[in-house]
Amino acid sequence: MSTSTAQSPETPAPAGQKSPSALNLRFLSPQQHAVIAAAARYEGVSMQNYILSAAYARATAVEQRFLEAFRASMSHSGAAFACSTDDVDGG
Repeated sequence: MSTSTAQSPETPAPAGQKSPSALNLRFLSPQQHAVIAAAARYEGVSMQNYILSAAYARATAVEQRFLEAFRASMSHSGAAFACSTDDVDGG
């Protein structure tokens, strides 16, 4: 028998409390909150989904920039090593 008071994710939160799995949507600026709320309404999604989607889009954009730079580096390195390797090997 457990004496823990922690709620499982399936247990609904008591009245007046948020679900333990809910995203905390506190904003320092009321204007920021209003702009994000309006954008979420425009997209037809919850603020939580809007924020998570934006974060995912930003992360994947950073990943794509990294991969593009990596491919360019690989191409540059490959070209440098392809130049006259016989001279280095003494052949």
